[in-house]
Amino acid sequence: MTELPDVFVNEILANSVTPEVDRIELYNPDDADLSIEGWFLTDDLGQPRKFQIPPGTIVPGNGFTSFTELEFNPTPGVDPSFALDSFGEEVFLIAVDASGARLDYVTGFNFDDSSAGTPFGRHEISTGEVQVAPLISSTPDGPNSNPLAGPLVITELMYHPSAFEAEFIEIQNISAQPVSLAGSEISGVGYIFGMDAPDLLPGEILIVSDLDPSTFRSTYNVPATVEIYGPYPGRLDNGGERVRILLPEQSGIPDGPGLLVAADTVIYSDDAPWPLAADGQGYSLERSETGGYGGEPLHWRDSANPGGSPGLADTPPPGDWRTQFFSGEELNDLLLSGELADADNDGLPNALEYLLGSDPRANSSRATLEVSLVELAGQNYIELSHSLRDGAGEFRAQIERSSGLESWNEADDTLIQISNNPNGDGTTTVTYRGSESVDSAMDLYFRIRAITTP
Repeated sequence: MTELPDVFVNEILANSVTPEVDRIELYNPDDADLSIEGWFLTDDLGQPRKFQIPPGTIVPGNGFTSFTELEFNPTPGVDPSFALDSFGEEVFLIAVDASGARLDYVTGFNFDDSSAGTPFGRHEISTGEVQVAPLISSTPDGPNSNPLAGPLVITELMYHPSAFEAEFIEIQNISAQPVSLAGSEISGVGYIFGMDAPDLLPGEILIVSDLDPSTFRSTYNVPATVEIYGPYPGRLDNGGERVRILLPEQSGIPDGPGLLVAADTVIYSDDAPWPLAADGQGYSLERSETGGYGGEPLHWRDSANPGGSPGLADTPPPGDWRTQFFSGEELNDLLLSGELADADNDGLPNALEYLLGSDPRANSSRATLEVSLVELAGQNYIELSHSLRDGAGEFRAQIERSSGLESWNEADDTLIQISNNPNGDGTTTVTYRGSESVDSAMDLYFRIRAITTP
């Protein structure tokens, strides 16, 4: 009897942004290397033998092996080549033995609409259950980043109210930018915001209920500043389900339909360790970690009072960007989560990684200052570029220069910004050029710092 392997489809990227390409990543959690030569990758279990993994392919122990679209889609549109669909589909790894006969081992997952540059991947919650969710950033051949939460998140759920009471979902904008609600959806209850719905401003909250909005406001004394929408046509499952906030996004396909990408994913349950008083006893689920993954039970608590607190969600503390990457317990450990700490030991402080748009928890996610020399009209000029996380108003980027590494000076007065290009993944690349030509034999050094904004 052939011993079954232990290897997983760990992360996929189906809507890549240049210079990345679509990718399927495998992970081997065991200590020993694993040969997967001859196995198959497919996006359709009805056609399991699509891309055959080349001879000699190994997934190292406790390591990763990836395949790009250049490998599994060499002849687009011609079988057995396949492409990953940004509108969602499935990816599976099929095991075979040396003779090519199928083994009883299939691993993979289904995924939904993919935002530009946003991967889907496995995430293990505190109970040991593995869930698949959109991730903060792509981490090729490295540990997955945390699941995405924001810019809109569900902050309170009344999923199993007492008799004759109302269900409701409370949503907050935890970002620093207004978010359009037009055409957005809440899966699980089937609510679609009208095209005339106003933007939700930073820190603002709204409520969607199964009651008429005016009745809900008067019954639960919701502040007049909080918009209420509804009634929604569906019902929240008393036993638990997946609820997502879906935001419209252009697909990049000319004249094609738009995407609906998840800004937040909540997979709740009425079983412990999920808070139990919310299960029919009149209390709601309240999110204690607004920037943490919504499928993690440790990020939720029972409401303090029966009926919950619709319309009274706490505004996130200014500048508390760390909640996107660290748990409540980790936030208290400044050696791990402090602005100047280096959580992933890649040589960049957490604050700088946040500002530049990389993940301070993933060593493979590392954005840096790029420096080059360009020739214009026979003269040499310094050119620098770096990425910036969109909406990261807590810090500003400061470029400094030195001729001998002993003293550093701000370089702003010697640089001219020449471009500002959105990358489509929540970051923007900013490029500068020196205002004066330089001698190519000169010793010049540059560095970038994250400076706290007032």
